[in-house]
Amino acid sequence: MNLVDCEFHNCPGLEKAEFGDGWLLPRYPSSVRKSLNQNGQLTSRAATGVEIRFVTEAPRTRVQLACPEDGTEVVIFCGNFQVSSQWLDAGKTHCLHLNPPERFAWVRPEALWEGGYSPNVWRLILSGGSPRFLGVDSMGHPLRPPLAVEKPRLKWLAYGSSITHATWNGYPQQTAQRLGVEVQNKGLSGSCHIEPEAADFLAEACEWDFVTLELGINMRGQYSREEFEKRARYLVQKCLQAKPGKPVILITVFPNFAEWRHESDHDTKMDLAYNDVLRSLATEFPGVYLIEGTTMLPKSDLLSADLLHPTQTGHARMAEVLAAFLEPIIVKL
Repeated sequence: MNLVDCEFHNCPGLEKAEFGDGWLLPRYPSSVRKSLNQNGQLTSRAATGVEIRFVTEAPRTRVQLACPEDGTEVVIFCGNFQVSSQWLDAGKTHCLHLNPPERFAWVRPEALWEGGYSPNVWRLILSGGSPRFLGVDSMGHPLRPPLAVEKPRLKWLAYGSSITHATWNGYPQQTAQRLGVEVQNKGLSGSCHIEPEAADFLAEACEWDFVTLELGINMRGQYSREEFEKRARYLVQKCLQAKPGKPVILITVFPNFAEWRHESDHDTKMDLAYNDVLRSLATEFPGVYLIEGTTMLPKSDLLSADLLHPTQTGHARMAEVLAAFLEPIIVKL
């Protein structure tokens, strides 16, 4: 098949697999990945939130994906409606069989446009790992990428830690669905260090109408307040320069175990210091907004037992709060 028949959302460019067949679907280009910290070089390859999108009138369609390295989940949508999910085992090639939902034909078309996507758009959302795209077989029927009118008008770029680098039902995806926008998830689990090369890529090479920057928690063990401020300031300034008039939203560190220690330690102090930096940046630059992590995640029982990562209920609460915060900001765009 011709690769232009599909859209690969949240993937700046397919990369031919070095060994074996297929195409890799990284979220950051190789030129940026090599400049990141060691863990970031791996997590930036992960296909979290990458979507394989296409439109076809075929009554049956087959999509082939291979997972030679690690398994992952793929969640299949028609427009904004979840059809199914499937776990892709490591070491295997998988053939996904897609059939249009029968009941779509029973209802008025406007009922199926909730969320901003046309119900004709197949969306295969990957949850991570390094799957390889092998192709789509539409059984001889025409196949094309979705048109702009078949997708949400506004584009959101989300950058942050593992809490942002969530699976298909994490707070970024849930917030996007509530707002009817399209999200690119550029979170870096355990490795969000705001390298200048990453900042340049996010600000200049990614297409977005507004950006959220969840910063700090991955840096507290390695970087001083001064270095954090230097990197955060550079990222904010690059975003403002690259997209004049587009909102930049800063998110302070989410509540975590460091906040509730019997005695304050280095992590506790750095969380407080980093948050002060983010508040100052939001005050200094017009067009920069700030939402407190404690506002998005107000209760400790919204975290899992590691007292760091939100539960599914926690992600839902975060999405609800963030959507309410963003709505009056993006309505002007």
